[in-house]
Amino acid sequence: MKNNPQKPINQRGTAGNIPVYCRYDEIAEVEKLKPNPRNYNRHQERQIKMLAKIILANGWRQPIKVSTLSGFIVGGHARLEAARILEATHVPVEYQHYENEKQEYEDLIADNRIALLADEDQQLLRDLVNDAGIGIDAELAGLTAEAMGQFEKIYDQHDREVSNVVRFPIVCLANEEEYNLFQGLKRKYGASSDEAMFTICLEHITGQKGAASC
Repeated sequence: MKNNPQKPINQRGTAGNIPVYCRYDEIAEVEKLKPNPRNYNRHQERQIKMLAKIILANGWRQPIKVSTLSGFIVGGHARLEAARILEATHVPVEYQHYENEKQEYEDLIADNRIALLADEDQQLLRDLVNDAGIGIDAELAGLTAEAMGQFEKIYDQHDREVSNVVRFPIVCLANEEEYNLFQGLKRKYGASSDEAMFTICLEHITGQKGAASC
């Protein structure tokens, strides 16, 4: 059976002068949307300004989620605030049905909480942001200058430590014969670190237990 590749999904519409790429049910008027009075998230001004910049640069990638049960927003309060900063008159809205109030509030809380439970691999994050072939704008990726500086500081130290370990046998071993011996012994003994393996190597070369490393 021949596969039929999906056609690329392009812009689905516009909300004011901002392109919309996400799925939505309606382009709704901002002033008709009702924030949920029990939404407990409080968004900082800096966060909302950053989100507004992201929406302006990349268009709408997520709609504002509204309950058909209560008429209140369930997900996207920050996006609504960002739209107001942009002086947008219309935004993409997705309507969702809930069986009861309990289900609606469970979804509201989950929408706020689930992402917070993830653990970041900051090494991968740093590598992704610094990939010159992609050219990521850190601010458009939601990264503050403080966050960038913090994980750069942590991983610059990490890189120095890793670099020192990698160079260790090359700097300290006297010649190619000793280096080849080092590699053979490492395979044989499976030492937990290059430094531990180097000690074993020195003992074989010198015939002395506890031989000093350089």
